[in-house]
Amino acid sequence: MAGWTPYIDQYVDELLRLEGLTAQMECGQIDCTNSVGSSFEGLCCLDCQDPRLFCPGCIVNSHTNAGLPFHRIQVKNYIPTL
Repeated sequence: MAGWTPYIDQYVDELLRLEGLTAQMECGQIDCTNSVGSSFEGLCCLDCQDPRLFCPGCIVNSHTNAGLPFHRIQVKNYIPTL
C-alpha cells in the first residue's frame, strides 16, 4: 500500500482528467467556438461511451443529429481555485 503513496498526486490528476475536470477544459467538439473560459460548465452524456465534456449547443446538436433525444445529460462544473 505504501508503494503507491508517492504517486497520489499523479493518480488524482488522472482521475480528474478522465472526469474532464481540468483547468484547461473546453468543449469536446472540434469545431466549437464556445470553448474556453476561467470557468466552464461542461455537459456529458451518461448513456454515450464518450467521456468528453461538451458545451450546451454542441451536446444538443450531436444528440439531435444522431437521433438520441432521450439520452441523460449530466452537468459538470469546474471553477478553478487559486
